[in-house]
This record gives sequence, structure tokens and C-alpha cells, in this order.
Amino acid sequence: LRFHWLNLLGGVDSYTFNSEKDYRIVTNSETGRKSLEFAAGEASPHTFSDFGGFKYNSKASTEFVLRSKYLTNTEATFFQFLLVSPKVYVDLDGEFYPVLIKDTDQSIDRQNGRIRYEITAKMANDYIIQRV
Repeated sequence: LRFHWLNLLGGVDSYTFNSEKDYRIVTNSETGRKSLEFAAGEASPHTFSDFGGFKYNSKASTEFVLRSKYLTNTEATFFQFLLVSPKVYVDLDGEFYPVLIKDTDQSIDRQNGRIRYEITAKMANDYIIQRV
């Protein structure tokens, strides 16, 4: 999975994540209940297709959860620009898609110089979900 981002000098940097990666969907919604209409003395609703529970305000997005290989202090310092860049793109089958790097807390300098980055890159565009 290859990332491209705008660095602080106005140029473009890129890196390919060859280690662990996870592509997942993230959903959230709210649920509600409505009372069903019953005729006096009957044990079933007037309309059999009517239902009491329903879902609304559904949202869904996709994101990549990535872990880098072990980095040296120099490489980790280079990667800090990926974390702060306002423009980050992922290369999927030759197409560039905008992503948002979620807020994180990463080490950029460690005594033994073995640093592993774990980042979450959320696709900038969410799913379009029908409203009923």
C-alpha cells in the first residue's frame, strides 16, 4: 500500500507499507422504536410489513490500519511529515484516493532506534447511504 503526501517544503514524499495492513469498514447509526397500531382486541398489527424498531442516521466509512517495519530514528523523523500533512493520498490500482491520517501519538526518536509506526488512514469520502 503506497502513500503519497505533501511535505513541509511543498514537495511530495511517498512510502510503501509492506508490513501488516488491515482494511476495514467502520459503521455507526442510531436506532429508534415506534409503536405499532393495533385494532382493539386483535393480537397483530394492521400491516404485517410494519415494524417497531428502525435504524436511522447511518454512516459508514472505510479505513486502513497499518504497521510499518521497524524504523531507525532518521526514518521515523521522516515519517512525522506523513502524520501532519494536510494532503495524503493512497495509491490503489494506479488511482490516487485522498485519506485522512487519524490523530496519533508516535515516537520519533528512541534510544535503541527501533520504532514501529502504527497509523490509521481513513478514506476521505464516506459511503453514500440511502435514507428512508
